[in-house]
Amino acid sequence: EALAKRLREFVEAGGTLVMTARSATRRRNNHVFEVTPPGLVSDLFGVTVEEFGKIEPGTLSMTLGPARVPSGAGYEVLSPAGAKPAATWNTPADHSPHAASNAPAITVNRVGQGWAIYVGTFLTKENVGPIMDAALRHASAFPLAACDEHVEVTCRRNEDRRLVFALNHYPHAKVVRNLPKGADLLSGRPCD
Repeated sequence: EALAKRLREFVEAGGTLVMTARSATRRRNNHVFEVTPPGLVSDLFGVTVEEFGKIEPGTLSMTLGPARVPSGAGYEVLSPAGAKPAATWNTPADHSPHAASNAPAITVNRVGQGWAIYVGTFLTKENVGPIMDAALRHASAFPLAACDEHVEVTCRRNEDRRLVFALNHYPHAKVVRNLPKGADLLSGRPCD
C-alpha cells in the first residue's frame, strides 16, 4: 500500500510509469493479493485484468499505431476503467478464436500531470522497442542525442548546470550527433 501510494505520487507529479503483465499481483512473500489484478494499483492504471494466460512468444500480436507488435510469453485481456486503449490484440494468425482478440492490449491513463501505462504482455527483444517508443511519446521524452549503437547518453543536472555524458561501450569510434551546445569537459572544445 505504501509503494502504491508512492507510485501514484510519482505519476501525479508528472512521471510516466509503465507496468507489464502480472505486475502488482503478489506480496513480497509471494502471496497473491486478494483483489483483481493489477491489485493495489488498478485505480492508478485505470484498468483491471479480466483474463490472462501463458502462450509462446509471438503467438498473438497487437496493433500499436500502424505496427503489429508480437506478444511476449503471456497475454492479458484488459478491461479499461478510466484508461484509454492504446493497442488492441489481433486475431491469431491461424484465425482461431481467442479471448484476447480485439481486446485492449495496452492502456494509457492520465493521472495528474503524468501517465500510467499498462502493457498486457511481457516485454521481449522483439516488442520492447515499439512499446517503449509509444510510452516515451506519452511522456514527451526525447533522446538527448542521436548516436550509434553501443553509445550511452545520459544527463545529470542540478539547479545551476546540466551535464550530458556520452559513453562509447564499443572498442572503435562511434558518432554522436545533435548534442546540446556546451563544452567537452575533457578537451575544452565546444560541442555544437
